[in-house]
Order: sequence, then C-alpha cells, then structure tokens
Amino acid sequence: MHRLIRALLEAVVSAWGNAAHFSFPRKYSWRWKLEMLTNRYEPETTQLFKRMVKPGMVVIDIGAHIGYFTRFAARRVGRDGHVYAFEPDAENRELLIQNTKRYGNVSVSAAAVGAESGVVPFYHVEGSTGCHSTIAQENAARLEVEATTLDAFASSAGIGHVDVIKMDIEGGEWNALKGMANILRDVQHLIIEYNPSALERAGADPYSFLSALQDKGFSVTILSREKEIPLSDARNISAYLTSGSVNLHCKKS
Repeated sequence: MHRLIRALLEAVVSAWGNAAHFSFPRKYSWRWKLEMLTNRYEPETTQLFKRMVKPGMVVIDIGAHIGYFTRFAARRVGRDGHVYAFEPDAENRELLIQNTKRYGNVSVSAAAVGAESGVVPFYHVEGSTGCHSTIAQENAARLEVEATTLDAFASSAGIGHVDVIKMDIEGGEWNALKGMANILRDVQHLIIEYNPSALERAGADPYSFLSALQDKGFSVTILSREKEIPLSDARNISAYLTSGSVNLHCKKS
C-alpha cells in the first residue's frame, strides 16, 4: 500500500511539474519537487522575495541552480523588469534554461561570478546538485569554466542599476563580493548564504566576511523560520546554522 501511495504521489507531482514547465534533477524526490512547485522551498527566503521583489526591478541570481528563485523573481518583476541568472554547472544550467525559457525577462549566463574575469577552476560534485563551487573540495571533479566579475558583466551588458542580488555559491561569495564594488553602491537588498566551513575553504575568515558586509553599508539580519534576527542581536550565529549554513538579508541602512 505504501509503495502504491508513493507511486501515485510521484505521478501526480511529475504531472504537476510538466504542467508548470518545471524540470527537476533525477535525484529529486516528490517532496523536493512539491516544495518548489508550491513555493515552499527555503520558505524564509521565498517570503522575503515575495515582500521585496516588485514590478520593474532588476534582480541578479548568482548560483541560480535549476531556477527556482529565478522563476519566482521573473514573475514578480514582470515585463518591465529583468532577471540575470548565473549558473556555471552544465547540468544545473541545462535545467535552468529549460525552466526559464518561457520567461522573456530572464537572461542566463554560464559564467561563474568571482573576483576576476577569465578561466577559473570549478569543482563538480558527482551525485549532488547544489554543492558545486569554484572553491576546491574533496570528492569533486575539477573542471574549468569562464568567470566574470559582476561589475564587468554589468558594464558589458549595459546594466546601470540593480535592485536585488541573491547569491549562493558555496563559499565563493567572498571572491564574488570583491568583483562587485561598483554595483553594490546602489543595491538595496543582498540575500547571501553564510556557510562558515565553505568560506574557510575559500581562505576567508567567516567573521571578517560578516564585517565586510556591514562595512559596505548593509544592515545584516539572519533569516530564521520565525523572523529576521538582526546580526547585532544574535549572541551566537552558529546557533542558526542548523544545516551548516543560513541565509542572510543585507539591506542598505
């Protein structure tokens, strides 16, 4: 009976995904698919996007994965806005392109975003969909990909203003910040993953990373399930790292 119910659920969710033109990695269970189809994936960040992203905005999604937040933002910004999505992993990018091809306000780039433009190492973790990174790690195949700074990309694409940046690149956030100094002057919202162990692999001190965000004029809050918690009120940020990382909302003061 349990197998039959599971098979029925998988069939229903797969049909829903097809109807929504949303393709998923083979390893995804029906529960993971359902979270994305019902906008319950990373609920704290999803709700923040819902409150924050408005029609006409320009949004940049760095580490766009298969396009969940890209699609969500594209619907919110409408025809007068635009979403730029970066995904250097070929497998994820193929799904990202499929999942956003019906959105005329989305541009997809294969470049990794970092501190310099050029060719950089990229580490693909077999059997995973969300752990690939420009930061060296064990049990990963080393590839090479094109990289760009966000400032260089914005200049070449004629992007004069960005409202929101979402960034989740498994420790590469420190390097990416170095290459977006010009863009960050006007950005009002930055949603960024804080993963201390990944930052340390990148040679960055996690607490210096937090200080750097504040030095750039952002007030930083932790996105918890209950509410946004100001970093200054968090006695120990490690208490919120239930899965090794937590998303931060950085807002211009």
